[in-house]
Amino acid sequence: MKKALFHILIILCFISLPVCAEEYIFTVEGDFPMPYSGAIEMVNADHGIYTTDNLDSIQHLIDAGLVSYCEPMSYSELFDYTTEDLYYAEQINLSQISSQFAWNKGVFGDTVKIAVIDSGLYGAASDFNFKSIHKVEDYTSTASSPISFCEDEIGHGTMVTGIISAAHNTRGVAGIAPNAEVYIFKCFYLDSQGRQTAKNSDLLAAAYAAIDKYDVDIINMSSGTKNATVFKELADYAEEKDVLLVSAVGNSGAQSGNTIYYPASYDNVIGVGSIKADGHRANHSQRNDYVDMMAPGEDIYSIRIGGYEKGSGTSFATPHVVAAAALAKSLNPDLSVKELTMALYESCNSMTDRYSGHGSLNIQALLTYVQAMKNKGTLVYSTSDSSDYAYFSPPAGYKSYFARYTDGCLTDIKSSGTHDFLNSTFYLWKKDTLEPYTGDIPVLNY
Repeated sequence: MKKALFHILIILCFISLPVCAEEYIFTVEGDFPMPYSGAIEMVNADHGIYTTDNLDSIQHLIDAGLVSYCEPMSYSELFDYTTEDLYYAEQINLSQISSQFAWNKGVFGDTVKIAVIDSGLYGAASDFNFKSIHKVEDYTSTASSPISFCEDEIGHGTMVTGIISAAHNTRGVAGIAPNAEVYIFKCFYLDSQGRQTAKNSDLLAAAYAAIDKYDVDIINMSSGTKNATVFKELADYAEEKDVLLVSAVGNSGAQSGNTIYYPASYDNVIGVGSIKADGHRANHSQRNDYVDMMAPGEDIYSIRIGGYEKGSGTSFATPHVVAAAALAKSLNPDLSVKELTMALYESCNSMTDRYSGHGSLNIQALLTYVQAMKNKGTLVYSTSDSSDYAYFSPPAGYKSYFARYTDGCLTDIKSSGTHDFLNSTFYLWKKDTLEPYTGDIPVLNY
């Protein structure tokens, strides 16, 4: 079976672009001790990942059925759609997702560990709290001194990190989860032709280190590749280790919007698309059924090398979801990845665009939902200047509904309440007999 899988993947790898024909990435089974060879380089021995520039050097391993997969080395791209000149305006994106609600509740992402696998961090930025930001791994050949270790020469990683965790220090911009611990992994750099590039083997090495060495809770990957296989085992491993993997879906929506990028398109990865300030899907955002949810990704103001800029792309939508997940995780550290994913999806604002997945990110609704999960059997609601939300996590064997009536007739019903449903009738029934619950239902105003 594994030999057959290998042959299928070998066929696929020759039609995947872009590739580097002289280098291959492969994995070996279990704890097989890799023999020393000048043609083989280790990516992560614990997970059996290696590269080679000579297929003949591993042909005996392939023939013995010890190679799980092998494919030409490919590269991932950053989904940085566009940037503009310095722009000092309010961050509309933060009010768009109700970030202020979390801060008013004293929720800032404390104790949550986030890995940003990107182009590094601009070390001279004054808008970060460097006590909670750690430059941990540099997989590029650009670090010639401790000063240049993980130093961002592109600006992309700095902007992503700024969206997540820019300090609330009266300077510049505000991050969504400023108290989260952020671990910086540099994989992307400018090659000799000035292209932003990163080997997928380096991205894999960074992700496994984030999980195994730094014990992170959430991974931000604002990048993607059309070559799928190398990230499947990573996605499964992250899920197994209860680490949330969030990735950008791509920026070719206006051209070839159905192009599938990985790892965002795996079922156990949250694939994030972009919305504009008006709440509609941004033209650049990918148009396929692998988009799981949306977040602001157009004209996003953040930190860049030497100052502040606006940028657009699913790259910058992704850290909104990562930071929101950190807020939810800090509110309830016991949330599993599956519970956290469900909370993100169930609390989304609905959208009519079929390529919006579960809808767009809403932090007020998310934290209200998480409070209801923490307080099972309690009706939890929240109010703000613009929105009100109510959620109820029913006890075992029961089903809850919010029902709305117009002129005595039932006109709408659902299991969670937005502002139109707070004045509706709440029902709690037994699933098997449909008998109404007769006890008292506690109510919590969050």
